[in-house]
Amino acid sequence: MLDFERFYFNTKNFLYQYLYQHVCDFFETEDIAQEAYLTALEEWDELQKHPNPMGWLLQTAKNICTGYHRHVFYRTESIEEHHNEDVPYEEPAYEMCLMEDILERVYNKKELPIARKYFLEEDSLEELSLELGVSVNSLRSRLFRMRRRMKSYIESGEKVW
Repeated sequence: MLDFERFYFNTKNFLYQYLYQHVCDFFETEDIAQEAYLTALEEWDELQKHPNPMGWLLQTAKNICTGYHRHVFYRTESIEEHHNEDVPYEEPAYEMCLMEDILERVYNKKELPIARKYFLEEDSLEELSLELGVSVNSLRSRLFRMRRRMKSYIESGEKVW
């Protein structure tokens, strides 16, 4: 018979690593893990009898993660549809999460770090060009095409790459 404290300490490192690999955000990882452990605690009597408690915990965390991203996806669609209306969320972290979600849907793995640094971290063209080892004009052209693709994505709502 497992006790919850032992279950938590035996599974937390693996769960946090797994979640962080999928969401790449420390705070989101923490939120999802805490919610998964809260659900496990609420269902502890049944979970103790489960043949694979770790698998149950992982599946619960995946479901929470999917629900969270589904919420962000539908919220993004709603914002895109009603961009002239007031958005009930004015928290900067929420806006950053929405922008990150859009960037991940628009850009491929090679372009995503550039987009994050330019759009989210607001690195200057000079800083980014030095880091990438390309000229400012080359980077300016690349960012022009990237902004055009983002605009096309937002207008169409489809994946454009």
